[in-house]
Order: sequence, then C-alpha cells, then structure tokens
Amino acid sequence: MKTRRPLLILALLALGAVVPIFPARALPSIFQSPLQFTGSQWQVESLIGPIYLARQEGETWRQVSVFDGTNGKYHLNWAHPAKGVYVAMDSQGTCSTAVRIGEETARLSRSAGFKHVCTLPECFLQR
Repeated sequence: MKTRRPLLILALLALGAVVPIFPARALPSIFQSPLQFTGSQWQVESLIGPIYLARQEGETWRQVSVFDGTNGKYHLNWAHPAKGVYVAMDSQGTCSTAVRIGEETARLSRSAGFKHVCTLPECFLQR
C-alpha cells in the first residue's frame, strides 16, 4: 500500500506532469537550508519528505525530479541542469529558496574544472 504512492509519483514525473500550483513561501520550520547546486549535485535539508526539484515554466512549476535522502538531508545528482529558476518543493507546495541557473552557467556546467556554487539569488563559478 505504501509503495503505490512513490510509484505513482515516479510515473507522473516520467510523463513530465506540470504542477499547476504556485509554491508557498519558504517556511524555516520545513526547509532547514537553502537549495544549493554544487556543480554535480542539488542539496537541501528538510524536516519532511518526499522533496521534489521543480523548474519554473511560465506561471507554473514543473516537477523535474525527486530528491533522495534520509535524516532530513536530501540530494540529487544532476550535473547539467537547463537554464531556469529551480526550487525544492514538498508535496504540499511549500518551497525552498530559489536558485537561478543562467544560460552561461548551464553551458559551462558541461566544462571540466569549474565548481558551481548556487544559493539565492544567482549562481557563480569558482575554479
């Protein structure tokens, strides 16, 4: 019975379901850290799960993946994100802080020798 919900969620993600909701304000009691992108991994800390990575598409948020994690620490290996605005979101629509991936950052994420440090509001590159 408990395995049906994660399977349904994965099926919806595989089909690219668009979530027609707006995320609520970030609640410090839910998200214990800002969403971060390190160049090869997204990271966030949250008291609840499951946690989804969502990208803004016009007026809606599209869930693009599901975070893995235990004990409140969630991670997602993804080295080449597309440009856009991303948030970590719980199943109620509560969101973390946003991370903006620019066109140049997305292009350079494919280059070796760079580390991306992303927090609000923009990403920047470090050697």
